[in-house]
Amino acid sequence: MAIQIVDFRKYQKNSLQGFVTLLLTDAGIQIKDATYHTSNGRRWITLPAKPYEDKDGSTKYSYIVSFPDKKIYAAFQEQALKALDEHLSSNQTPQRASDDAVF
Repeated sequence: MAIQIVDFRKYQKNSLQGFVTLLLTDAGIQIKDATYHTSNGRRWITLPAKPYEDKDGSTKYSYIVSFPDKKIYAAFQEQALKALDEHLSSNQTPQRASDDAVF
């Protein structure tokens, strides 16, 4: 699985650090609005999800795309984070996402 970062928009709120557009080059699939998070020394990328209201009134999220196999998901995380690090270190200044861009 080869991953390329097409776009990164910086947006900091709690663990959220920004929005990522990923290109899964082998499959030719582009995933928009994945989110990049950091917290307590951990980093991860969350795939797009849609919000819904739980029975108790709280907002929960349902993933639109997911990996049913934990090994494939771990490989995706490793490669996506490596691609993001390369993208951010390539002297590109990330765009700042506007508040309108946040779901």
